[in-house]
Amino acid sequence: MFLLLLLLTTVGVSWPGYAQETPEPEPQTLVLWSVHFLPAMVERQRALIAQFEAANPHIEVRFVVMDETFMDQLMQLNARTGTLPDVVLHPLHLTYEWYDQVLLDTQRTTSLIESLGAETFSPSVLSAMRTDNGQYRAIPSDGWAYLLLYRTDLFAENDLAVPDSFDAILDAAAALHDPENGFYGFCGPNTTQETYTTHVVEHFALSNGARLLDESNNLALNSPAFAEAIDFYATLLQASGPPERNWGANETRSAYLAGNCGMTIWSPLILDELAGLWETFAPTCEQCVEEPDYLARNTGVVTQIQNAEDQVPPPLSRAAIMSLGVLLGASPAVETFVAYYYNESYIDWLSLAPETKLPLRSGTPDQPNAFLEGWRALQVGIDQRMRLSDIYGDELMVQIEQATAQYGRFVGRSAYPRVPAILETDPFVWGELFPALQGRVSAEHAALRINITTSVKANEDAE
Repeated sequence: MFLLLLLLTTVGVSWPGYAQETPEPEPQTLVLWSVHFLPAMVERQRALIAQFEAANPHIEVRFVVMDETFMDQLMQLNARTGTLPDVVLHPLHLTYEWYDQVLLDTQRTTSLIESLGAETFSPSVLSAMRTDNGQYRAIPSDGWAYLLLYRTDLFAENDLAVPDSFDAILDAAAALHDPENGFYGFCGPNTTQETYTTHVVEHFALSNGARLLDESNNLALNSPAFAEAIDFYATLLQASGPPERNWGANETRSAYLAGNCGMTIWSPLILDELAGLWETFAPTCEQCVEEPDYLARNTGVVTQIQNAEDQVPPPLSRAAIMSLGVLLGASPAVETFVAYYYNESYIDWLSLAPETKLPLRSGTPDQPNAFLEGWRALQVGIDQRMRLSDIYGDELMVQIEQATAQYGRFVGRSAYPRVPAILETDPFVWGELFPALQGRVSAEHAALRINITTSVKANEDAE
């Protein structure tokens, strides 16, 4: 009998009443940083973290929020003291910055993306995350791209084509421009005080096929495609834009909401404002007095500008991209958190600001569109809440969703790892742009100067 019991125990047979309990997981801690620091968003994030901790009681999350302006500085301090966070929700230029500083665990990140299914992520964004050796810098989370908004009622009255190319935009702006009556064909940024202006120029440049690097991996911001985009935007502003300088986000938004613009270019945040869902930025156009949603019903959206069929390289849209970065030496809890974030709680994280948090993971391998459909059902607005699809229709929502596949930025290989951060934060580089926008130098001269200044800055940082 003793021998029989010994044999049964050896081959793993369990007797009723003698089953061994599964050992409790070892307690783990995970430090999470996030750029979403507004009070309402902090409260929502804490609730999502509490849900994660309830589902994984052995993991304690230490949550830190901060403005992205200070995130890199704090990362450097923590790197020097050996107290790096484990996971960071952060913007794209910091992805490249931290990869250059060898702070990101690309091997672990690559394994996580492969376990989630690389095919479930936006191909253009995933390409921007890829390193020279085929690994990934960070895991794409969400993003948004600039939208060209235009007045469909005025376009119909004047028999104007959809403004989805440089020529169509210039023609429509000229036809609608009536500055003597306070109406501008195009309301766009020209201020030197906001990155909004440079972002818009980058958006038009990417749509025209401009890229950061040429085929030999040399800086190519002096390319004809980039110069053409600068010349286009300078012509647009000078011929059909507001005469005053220092127009930024507030001025362009206010003018369009007042019904004083034929077109503008803005982030998707303006979509709920056009529908009157936020009283602070309510439409004030003449028709809006009787019909608060007039502008929403009479605004068309262009998500992709293309200047030639079969354009090579293909057009991209300048996007703000948020990702989860996994730091070297991160907690073993990272795998559990990332799997939960991109599955059970992904839609809830997107709901923090649905207009500007479009999913860069469309679904799961088994349900390829699950997260796109979930995002479409989210409500937007401050004083009132509605689904964007109820305001603008499913067709536009699908158009906006599909545009995530063409999200892009001026990013490149590791020979120029600091350039995305330089272009995002260094005012001296883009200072070369504004003389061209004001008609004081040629677009070719501005492109050449931007390329030279970027190269000098990149080499200074490398020393």
